[in-house]
Order: sequence, then C-alpha cells, then structure tokens
Amino acid sequence: MKINRLKCFGINSNSGNLAYVIQNDNLNHEQRQEYAKQQNIPVCVFIDQQTNELIKVSFYYSHCMSPLCLHGSLAAAKVYFDTNPLLSELDIISSFNKKIKITKSISGEILIHVVPEFKQTAEQHKQQIALLLGRNESDLSNLTISSVGSPKLLVKIINQEKLFNLSPDLMAIYEWGKEHSINGIYAYTITNNGKIYARNFNHLDPNLEDSATGVAACALSYYLEQNLEVHQGENLNNSCQLNTKFVSQDKITVSGNIYL
Repeated sequence: MKINRLKCFGINSNSGNLAYVIQNDNLNHEQRQEYAKQQNIPVCVFIDQQTNELIKVSFYYSHCMSPLCLHGSLAAAKVYFDTNPLLSELDIISSFNKKIKITKSISGEILIHVVPEFKQTAEQHKQQIALLLGRNESDLSNLTISSVGSPKLLVKIINQEKLFNLSPDLMAIYEWGKEHSINGIYAYTITNNGKIYARNFNHLDPNLEDSATGVAACALSYYLEQNLEVHQGENLNNSCQLNTKFVSQDKITVSGNIYL
C-alpha cells in the first residue's frame, strides 16, 4: 500500500487541509472505513482504478464515505500529474458516480471543474438550524441548499466574530443532514470590505473541522454567481484560501495551493 500525504489549499507550505492518497491497497469497504477512522484526518482517498487520463476513487471520512471531496480530488490529481508529467487533463469518478474534470495549466496550476446541480432556499429550516449552530435566528440569513456534487446547506452569519464563535452540535447536524440528504453546513460571513470567511461542519469530531472545503466553496460561488476568494481555517490556526471562478450556470472551477 502506497500512501501520499498532501496539504491542500494552504496559504503556504505550513498550512492546508490534509488528505491521504492511497494506492495499491487490498482493503474491503469495512477495512477502508476502519483505516480512515484510525488515521483521523479530514479525508482518505483510495485509488480504485487508474487508466490514461482517468482515475476512479473512493473518499472516506473517519465516520463515513463521501460522494465527492474536492480537496481530496486536488490531492489525487497532484499525485497523478506528478506521476504523469506529460499529461494535463484528468477525469475523476467517485464511487458515488460523481464525475469531475481536472486540468493542469502550463504553469502547473491544477484546476478542478465541477458542474452545478441545483440550489434552493432553506429558510423554512431557520429555527432548527439556529439551534444546531448554537446561535440566535437573527444571526443567520440566506439559508440555501446548493450542490455541485455534494449538497451543502449554506448559512450566512452576521459577522466574523459570531462565525468563529459558533457552537455547533455536530452529531445533530449529521443526523439532520442524513434526514434531508445534505452533507454538512457551510457557514460563512462577508466582511464590510467584501472578504469571505467560512467554516464547514461535516465531521463528528470537532478536531477534524475542515480547513478548506472545495465542494462548499464551489456551491457558494454557484449560489452567489460570482468568483470568490474564500478564506477558511483561520479559526483553526490553519489558514487556507480557495479561489473559485463562476464560469456559467453549468460550470464552476476551484483552485489553490497544494503541498507535499
């Protein structure tokens, strides 16, 4: 079993959301889940199959599988392109049959291209979401379910201080998400100068809070219909930056740094 450890979307080599890319394993589903649980990191990406310009992968969090993980995809793409330096395009298909395209520019920048699926209001859940996040309803606005492959509940928080001081009930969020087919809550705020800060609540262990969530940043870009520079992880002392581009209603891209 070969393991590559990478940090994705960090602002420098000392930061980034951790991902393991695992090749040549002989583990079944239960063994993979147990392995991911033991590693206790944001995601383990298992390479199921690899051919020219295509890899099939399975994304494992410590507590469950995920239909799509873009920081995990970025990590897998980095390993692939380093192994195949003459190639500049790659398709990734997840075990949930979610497909994304990856390209590498001449400068070496890796771009993830996703196809938006849907967006819809979730204001009817405001009272319950306020309880899940440990805030007053007046602190929340713009509740929206948005998906580019993995549905996220987007919640705008009134200011950065209240965003960083959220007290989420992670188990209740997980159970609520299962009931409503949503993979976590992406809470964000927009400062007076237009800077976006965000937090993602998807894991059960608070120590595994994502420092960068590509799927959610793209879902936010799709909802706002604009290019974004999203800052995540600052409350965790692990500052990350995700750069999204709203190409059209049918295409969003995201990019960022990646370090071995």
